[in-house]
Amino acid sequence: MLAISDRCEEYGQSRYIEFNEKKQESYVDDFFKELLIASAPALISIIVLIVCFIIPENILMVLGFGGILFVLSLFVQLGYTHKNKGYTETNVAELLSEVKVSNVTSIPCILKGKVIGRGNPGCIFNGSRR
Repeated sequence: MLAISDRCEEYGQSRYIEFNEKKQESYVDDFFKELLIASAPALISIIVLIVCFIIPENILMVLGFGGILFVLSLFVQLGYTHKNKGYTETNVAELLSEVKVSNVTSIPCILKGKVIGRGNPGCIFNGSRR
């Protein structure tokens, strides 16, 4: 991609996307936060099962408390992954410059344009049929 971008100047065209290769900050803290949020329901389930084996006489209380924690962790996860505010109108070129985006940390936005091609082959809702 960089080689193609460098060739634009030879033909007198401007670059479509500017790549900034300087590392601006460390992303380790965000990685661990996202890992914790993504795996919280599974971790809570494993911890509840271990506690049920350790304390079998209070299994109903442990399962009830674990179920509440599990549902709360799902709500926290849903709040991070599917933000329902702050939608801004943008385009794909601006979104490509965003670095801190993942399945957990999303960018709510509104895209306008035309879909060219087929997103999923065989799906009748992706693009036009010929």
